[in-house]
Amino acid sequence: MNAALPSSVHLIERSDYWRAPALIPDPDESIPGYKEWQHFVIFGQGWVLVFNLNIDGLPHPTGRHPQYSHPARAVTIFSAAQWTGQVDRCGDTELRLGSLDARFGDAGMRWRSGCYEIWQHQAGIQLEISLQPVAIPSLTHNIRLAERSHLSWCLVPRLLASGWVDVDGERHEFDERGAYHDHNWGRFDWGGDFSWDWGCAVPEDPLEDWTLVFARMNSADRHRTTATSAFLLERGQHIRYFRNAEVSFTSGEGSHDPPAGRIPPAAAVLLASAGRCDQAIQTSANGFKKPCTHQLGCCS
Repeated sequence: MNAALPSSVHLIERSDYWRAPALIPDPDESIPGYKEWQHFVIFGQGWVLVFNLNIDGLPHPTGRHPQYSHPARAVTIFSAAQWTGQVDRCGDTELRLGSLDARFGDAGMRWRSGCYEIWQHQAGIQLEISLQPVAIPSLTHNIRLAERSHLSWCLVPRLLASGWVDVDGERHEFDERGAYHDHNWGRFDWGGDFSWDWGCAVPEDPLEDWTLVFARMNSADRHRTTATSAFLLERGQHIRYFRNAEVSFTSGEGSHDPPAGRIPPAAAVLLASAGRCDQAIQTSANGFKKPCTHQLGCCS
């Protein structure tokens, strides 16, 4: 599988664009702040790279008229023997609303000839990568998190990444490595009674047909699960979508790495080796079972 599905290009252009309505001040201060991020994960040979561009519309009342700030950040983390990375606050930010193009200081992303292009030229980890989608995207609108709080999710579960990343003076060049992308946006406040976990099984061999992506929504203490889902794809096409009672998670000790990134806070993005998340997912339909070969992250 080494070519973009023709239908995926059209669907991505119509679903994965930047929304960012918080750039227009909302006079109702009771509405939670707007948040949006584009998230990429590349699975290299012996390493994992996470690249995230995000904005956070936070209301800051000043006098009788609220003024709104829009913190923008470029998050870059790299894992080989251990995690390292950076969180860059980007005051000079340009978003092309309705498109996939954005510049966050000296980092950014764009959509060209059916591929994502991402780059990071700021001090620290640097990269230039092209990502070709090889799976149909999936779009979920307005997942309820709390009162007046919601989150939407555009998922591109499998891509082929080519390019380079420089870490501590060492350049890693790669061609057609497996990758994952998602895009989230919505209105909510961090610290509410919600959390979520997500991950995927991306094969090492790009010719392997199967891909699995899973997610679940929880209470903040993770004692209560409100929704679960699993997407099963073959040759980039969605074969089955399992929900709630059709999906169960199991936990246990094992050799899997901790998740490859948290959003937020910034300090938690640079993960230590401590901690283990759920390491397997099982769907009840047709007895399908597949281990989670790459755990992508969690949010709380």
